[in-house]
Amino acid sequence: MDNFFTSVELAEALIELNTTLVGTIRSNKRQLPKQFTSLEAAKTRGLFSSAFCFSGCCELTSYTAKTKKNVLLLSSAHATEEIDSKTGKPKVILDYNKYKGGVDTFDQMLRIFTCKRKSNRWPMILFFNMIDVAALAAFRLHEMIHPDYEAHKSEKRKIFLKELAFELATKQLENRCKTAVKSSVKTAMDLIGFKPPKMTTAPLAMPAIQVKNTKRRCQTCKTHRNTRDNKTTAVCDLCLKPTCSNHYVRACEVCYLHNFKDPDTAVSSESDEENRNDAAPSTSRTQANRRSRVDSIINL
Repeated sequence: MDNFFTSVELAEALIELNTTLVGTIRSNKRQLPKQFTSLEAAKTRGLFSSAFCFSGCCELTSYTAKTKKNVLLLSSAHATEEIDSKTGKPKVILDYNKYKGGVDTFDQMLRIFTCKRKSNRWPMILFFNMIDVAALAAFRLHEMIHPDYEAHKSEKRKIFLKELAFELATKQLENRCKTAVKSSVKTAMDLIGFKPPKMTTAPLAMPAIQVKNTKRRCQTCKTHRNTRDNKTTAVCDLCLKPTCSNHYVRACEVCYLHNFKDPDTAVSSESDEENRNDAAPSTSRTQANRRSRVDSIINL
């Protein structure tokens, strides 16, 4: 196991699952004694010397490979101070060198396609590593289930990661298309080959201000002497006459259909009257006055 993952807590947890651990461990771990982590103690022992420490199910081995290099290994699969007579290395070192190819290959495959970015926040570094490991594990599982997947192509892992990233982002892209999209976002969508979904149902045509470049006098302000003469670029969406914000009316669907009488989605006047009577109590003077003001503005 790589020293990024190796720890005493992990070794004890794996033993409970009947799984042993052999791997290098970093010298900055708090559980390690100073006699094993310091280079001065390794120099005192001499070159190619070994030291062993046992605690519970774990064995800690310190091997001086070079003058200024002290190799630390943690193992839960060894419980003796066995040293090979030919090489002079501990048995745990030989076993680690024999089976470490899988870890090195794994790290090499992660470096080829990675999402890691430079960051000073350790949670982000851990998150990037989790994404890389999960993507590689997903590729291996997919390759075992579908052995014929892109068998004639050498970059099948690259193709798989592109398809995986596109599927994970599709839902968010569809939700993004429901709102206003900038030109830069549209360009990015075109680069990845995303096509916005077509609208299955046409949205209901509600009042909307149409804006023109030139400012003109509000048509309603000109007919009222007491009101201020405002200039605006907005026009009414029906008569296309200039209308300022003070005289533009926003209406709900029921009121819009009742006043403007859309022939495609119109409802009967009787049902409209019942809905209005249910929605607005007759005892409320405020709502009645508001409705009368809206009707007077619409009739202008």
